[in-house]
Amino acid sequence: MLNRLRSFSIISLIAFVLATVFISLIYHQKVHGDFVAMGESNNVALTQAFANAWGSDLAFLLQSAEKLSDEQLLSSEEIDRLHRTVINEIKGLSVVKVKLLDRQGRTIFSTEPSEIGKITNSKDFFIARNGQTLILNNQHQEFQATNGKITDRQLFSSYIPIQFENASKPIIGVFELSTDETPLVQRIQRTQRTIILATVTIFTLLYGVVWLIARQAHLLLPNQYTQLSSTQANLAESHQELQQRVNKLHHQNRVLMALAKNKALHQGNLQEAFQAITEATAQTLHIERVSVWLFDSNQTQLQCFDLFELSSRQHSEGTELTAVDYPNYFQALVADQLIAANNAHTDPRTGEFSSVYLTPLGIASMMDAPIRVGGQTVGVVCYEQVGQERHWTSEEQNFARSSGDLVSLVLEANQRQQAQESLRQSEIRERQKAQQLTTTLSELQDTQAQLVQAAKMSALGEMVAGLAHELNNPVNFIAGNLDYTKQYFEDLTRLIELYRQSYPNPTSEIHQLSSEIELDFLVEDWQKLMLSMQVGTERLQQIVLSLRSFSRRHDDELKPTDIHQGIDKLFGI
Repeated sequence: MLNRLRSFSIISLIAFVLATVFISLIYHQKVHGDFVAMGESNNVALTQAFANAWGSDLAFLLQSAEKLSDEQLLSSEEIDRLHRTVINEIKGLSVVKVKLLDRQGRTIFSTEPSEIGKITNSKDFFIARNGQTLILNNQHQEFQATNGKITDRQLFSSYIPIQFENASKPIIGVFELSTDETPLVQRIQRTQRTIILATVTIFTLLYGVVWLIARQAHLLLPNQYTQLSSTQANLAESHQELQQRVNKLHHQNRVLMALAKNKALHQGNLQEAFQAITEATAQTLHIERVSVWLFDSNQTQLQCFDLFELSSRQHSEGTELTAVDYPNYFQALVADQLIAANNAHTDPRTGEFSSVYLTPLGIASMMDAPIRVGGQTVGVVCYEQVGQERHWTSEEQNFARSSGDLVSLVLEANQRQQAQESLRQSEIRERQKAQQLTTTLSELQDTQAQLVQAAKMSALGEMVAGLAHELNNPVNFIAGNLDYTKQYFEDLTRLIELYRQSYPNPTSEIHQLSSEIELDFLVEDWQKLMLSMQVGTERLQQIVLSLRSFSRRHDDELKPTDIHQGIDKLFGI
């Protein structure tokens, strides 16, 4: 009996040791594979979120950086602003380095400033530059991170090509991001060691007990078998629970990646983006109520911009909370990174809502994740468990923080859209002002030309008026005396004719003078001369009248005029 027990104990011990080693290997292989897949998904999601958040600023930075030297890059205000922004965004995350490289492999930006301007020749970069996303899982003995050197760390490094608008556009750069997964690896290793140690301890104790109570082995073996079965069941249950948690992490990462690619987030459409986030997170965590709340400018009031209820699948908004009514809650929002109240009624941060809000709606547990923009808390994403009390796991809390980061990206995109719209409106106003100034200048130039022309015409009118006045008197004098002159000559002609009739035989002197002056021709030509003088005088009078009509310098009232006369004068008729 004793030999049989001893043989059974030795064989059982060997079998148990082999089983422990086999289970440990299977556990390590499975968890390690899940860990790698989870790290890759998380890195891709973080990298895509950073690239989408920067949007067109990233393309502008890559294009403008080609013209800058290394010293100019290091002293660039845009690089400095981007560095501060990235540092703020990776706070609380496992990100240890962020780099941006152009197509030539030149480091345009890095959270480690000493690397800016350096050229990389790594094959990983060239693979990513050719359009392939690359994820590496490496053990680093020493690594230069954002906060200094770190040693003996398990890092995930992702190389993602930067390509905007659509797949036909060329790749303009490569985004490199490294995350530290050492804590998770260490936790998995500790769990594995604990399982192995527990199994070895149990089997060692079992083996000792079997030898110590060899005489009563036939009574103890059933109890030991029961204990062993219970231990194996506990191990299987622990493994199943761990597998479920890994599956949940995978699902949560897929949801976050899908939300990060949603067009509404990058277009800054608040309502559509908030509704997409609340619906997706409520369905992922199986939470009845998920809502987005934003502070006012003084952080004394919270307003609900979207509330999604899972059972009715309806959205609502408009509820307001004030710091005067709930001081402890508002103080906790500012002080805590995240509020996870398993029992919302007894938690001092949320207990103020018990009678007026939690009890009427049947809410048992609450979790609030901060929404931060520019390093300042601007609101919260609130998760409310209706019915039974809920213990918020670390995975759920991390998922809630990531959801808050997505809301932050929406708000930043909305701010950029508003700034762009304001700039566009400002440009339109400035163009309108420039057009008005151009029109006004043209009108002033026309007015100035008209004034100059009017001044010229006025001066010309003054001169013409004076000339008309000076010509008018002698012309009128001549015209007035022509009739008298004609009458006098006719009278003298009749007198001479009477002399001829009375004295048909003139003296030789008279006959000689008559021949010299050609009296008959003179009388005949005198008529023509008088007619010519009369016509010339009339023409001068018409010219004076035209000059006076042109000047009109003393005529303020309207006067009738003969259009036909003006046309005749214009064409010289």
